[in-house]
Amino acid sequence: MPLSRIALLWLVGVLVLVLILTSALVLWDENRFLEQELENRARTLANLLVTAAVEDGNPSRIPLAGLPELRWARIRTPSGHVLWQFGRPPEHSGGEPVVQVETSSGAGANRYRIELTVSTTTVRLHVLHSGLRLVLGLAMALAVALLAGAVLFERVSAPLDALARRMTTFDPESPPEPGTFPSGGARELTELAASFSAMADRLAEQRRQLLEGERLREAQKMEAVATLAGGIAHDFNNLLTGVLLHVRLLEQGEGDGETVAAIRRLAEEGVHVVNELLLFARRETAP
Repeated sequence: MPLSRIALLWLVGVLVLVLILTSALVLWDENRFLEQELENRARTLANLLVTAAVEDGNPSRIPLAGLPELRWARIRTPSGHVLWQFGRPPEHSGGEPVVQVETSSGAGANRYRIELTVSTTTVRLHVLHSGLRLVLGLAMALAVALLAGAVLFERVSAPLDALARRMTTFDPESPPEPGTFPSGGARELTELAASFSAMADRLAEQRRQLLEGERLREAQKMEAVATLAGGIAHDFNNLLTGVLLHVRLLEQGEGDGETVAAIRRLAEEGVHVVNELLLFARRETAP
């Protein structure tokens, strides 16, 4: 799998994880806030009820409609007698999630104590609805992010992968035809592909010039060798002609010491020519 696709998948995975953690944190904070608000309202109602019980012994005059989550309430007198009670005790709540609040009012022998139980079902339903809305919003955001990622991959990553493959298989000896490098998409990628195509053309031209220069040097070298060979052949022809001439004189009995000296001189000239040829050969084969 191309590296760009792996990076895109990692990016999507990190984005999903961040969205999930953010959603959980937001919902937890909202649930804590709503439960705290509900408990504060319950405590306010409890203070009103117990104050009414202390003042005139009639907490029933306090309206309970302001706290529809109230499930049970009980006020005890300082002697422990139940002065007032509302609803069913917590043990008969049927498993409904509740929060208990306790407070008191008065002092000493006139201290009244109240206990309240309020349901947190509405809080949880509210948090659930908020969670559903949040999940829906996050899903839409994720869909948009995936679409943007796909478009980004199509316009950037895919051309880059294609260009990288072309660069990997590039051979200066067989340069690509014009237009074989990927184009389109982002302007920068188009310029990059054009730059690489131009570089490939320059490399091919430089290689062609190097090959032509190499062929020219080889031709010049062969021409020099041919010229040298012609000169050597001419010199040896003169030497051998002189040697043969003096040999014939010796065979005919007409030669003397000068003839032998001439033959020796011609042989030495031949040795000199051979040494020059060997020196030239060593220079040509030296690294």
